[in-house]
Amino acid sequence: MDTKLKRLISIGIVLLITSVGIVYYTFQVMMEDNIIKNIVKNSQEDVKRLQIVREYYTKFIVSDVKKHAPNIHLDFDHKDIDDNIPFPTTVIHDLTKMYSLRSDTKFEFYSEFPFLNRKDRVLTSFQKEAIKKVEESEDGIYYKKDTIDGEDVLRVAVADYMILPACVKCHNSHKLKNWSSDKWKLGDKRGVIEIITPIEY
Repeated sequence: MDTKLKRLISIGIVLLITSVGIVYYTFQVMMEDNIIKNIVKNSQEDVKRLQIVREYYTKFIVSDVKKHAPNIHLDFDHKDIDDNIPFPTTVIHDLTKMYSLRSDTKFEFYSEFPFLNRKDRVLTSFQKEAIKKVEESEDGIYYKKDTIDGEDVLRVAVADYMILPACVKCHNSHKLKNWSSDKWKLGDKRGVIEIITPIEY
């Protein structure tokens, strides 16, 4: 076999290997992009469902309690306490804790403006970054790949909006608030609901 033919065969082999590598890499990138899009979409749907539960609880449970059982109070501290039921947001916190214990998906809630009962909580660097990015974004979403406890995850931060007048009224008047009485209005981004989901290839 002459030298020219050997060189052509070598070039062909290199091109074939390179092409296979490019196709494989492109497929991996496309697959990961697809997985990330699905996780982001599912996370948004999870947040919508949580907001619907909170809205139902606020509109129908809390309003009925206030009307028919005025001696019962809303409180963060409600477990095994007579005459106390949870705040709407506390219901969501409790539900997501239960869900997080029973699945691979984890939920976190945080804000730059915690009530005084959470004033000692320290935000992580990611949480600070997420609050800033969510506040700046038009769609109220920020996501980032991360590794937690050796596992690849996608952290999806979704804005939690003030969507009910009752929520605005409560946040502007509650005894544990740490802001002015006119701080919040309808449509404000109150904080972040973060959904942490393992990335499975």
